[in-house]
Amino acid sequence: MAHHRKYVAAATALNTAISVIEAAAAYQAGSLSLVMEAMERLLHPAPVQGAIVIATGLLAAAANFGVAYLLIKPARNNAAIRLAYVHNRGDVWVSLAPVGAGLLLTLTGYLFFDPVVAAAVAIWFMVSTGREVFASHEELIWPEKIVCGHSDHESEGAVQSSN
Repeated sequence: MAHHRKYVAAATALNTAISVIEAAAAYQAGSLSLVMEAMERLLHPAPVQGAIVIATGLLAAAANFGVAYLLIKPARNNAAIRLAYVHNRGDVWVSLAPVGAGLLLTLTGYLFFDPVVAAAVAIWFMVSTGREVFASHEELIWPEKIVCGHSDHESEGAVQSSN
């Protein structure tokens, strides 16, 4: 894990920056598709500044691509990093969702696009994360069984062949 530390640290810093920028832009724009609190807005639509939503979504997509790129190599050997990689790979597309919402509401004037897109993104997060956790459950629960991407059986074979 230590050999992946710089990638994970860089990805963490970039993820933190993405969150801060998205929250500030969402507040400025009055947009929920950037911060995921959709239900109240479905019931009571509010004005949203589409240009800010579009620009921030494009910036976030590029930054999330950078995070996923940083994690691609260490994700091969570590389930926890793989979850972060999968999450950020998905975030590239999820970050484009506010772009779509911003374009739709700017072109049509219909305010409901912002909360509908936010709800769709929230559902996507839950489904995709649950799928990956289920697929990686053994590695997450018993990480001692897997060392640098090799099972105990493979490690024993390597030790025996070196003797």
